[in-house]
Amino acid sequence: MQTSTAQRGQRGITVVESAICVAIVSILAGSALPSLRGLQARTEVESAAALFETDLQFARSESVARGQNVRLTLEHGGGASCYVVHTGAAGSCTCLGGETPVCTGEALALRSARYTARGLSVSANVPSMQVEPTAGMVTPTGTVAFQAAGGPSLRQVVNVMGRVRTCAPAGGFPGVRAC
Repeated sequence: MQTSTAQRGQRGITVVESAICVAIVSILAGSALPSLRGLQARTEVESAAALFETDLQFARSESVARGQNVRLTLEHGGGASCYVVHTGAAGSCTCLGGETPVCTGEALALRSARYTARGLSVSANVPSMQVEPTAGMVTPTGTVAFQAAGGPSLRQVVNVMGRVRTCAPAGGFPGVRAC
């Protein structure tokens, strides 16, 4: 019995076909990489802003529960930025000195966030905000900015009632109004 080559079907793919597929996938991945980096930067900024808003509400609830003023102190410098939610007077806690906040006197650090990696920074137009326990009012009011290195930024505007309004100075965040 003789078999002809016409009856035998080709199975699998050739090396050339594989190389072409790999080249096409590489080109597509290379063109999508900048978009993914931008998406990652936007996500980091959004996450940091959301954490700040959550921590501000935490400060309000802790102030009421403890029956005393609670502060949110913001610091930046030396390539790092952070904030710490704490009891005590303004300037009684710092978060730039090390990995954990350091407080003096009877002040107690309740929560903190530190931004050093990946170029994310936080800055504010006020060094500290105090939450009073009776009505949960925040004084002074302020604006906190979250910025990715050379990338997108968001601002959190805190009013006297402790409510936060988010805006994007340069746009670029779907669903967030421009500042």
